[in-house]
Amino acid sequence: MKLPNGTLELAMSQALKSPMNHRHGAVIWKGKQILAAGYNYHISSPNYYTRGISIHSEKDCLKGLRAEQIYGSNILAIRITNAGNLSHGAPCKGCKKLLKRKGIRKVFWFNENKELNFIRLN
Repeated sequence: MKLPNGTLELAMSQALKSPMNHRHGAVIWKGKQILAAGYNYHISSPNYYTRGISIHSEKDCLKGLRAEQIYGSNILAIRITNAGNLSHGAPCKGCKKLLKRKGIRKVFWFNENKELNFIRLN
């Protein structure tokens, strides 16, 4: 499977924006049109006694898109090392559930051998 032109580069540039230790980036597209991109970041908890929350790149990527834009689209989720090199990392179970509920067709990621993998959700 081949990714649309510029998708991997955009996902990597998004991951570089992440302030987290494990830096992730994501790009969503439909056909040959890139719809949005996102990265993971931390938000503080409104309560002093509870931990903050990490917004995953897949969820960040979806914000601002309408349901009809998302339905039938594909998403690439990547992880990079602190040196900026591509690393392995499939989307978590919670993100896969969210993406399926939103109508994402396929989710792509790279495995530990830097091979492109995907699963069909819908």
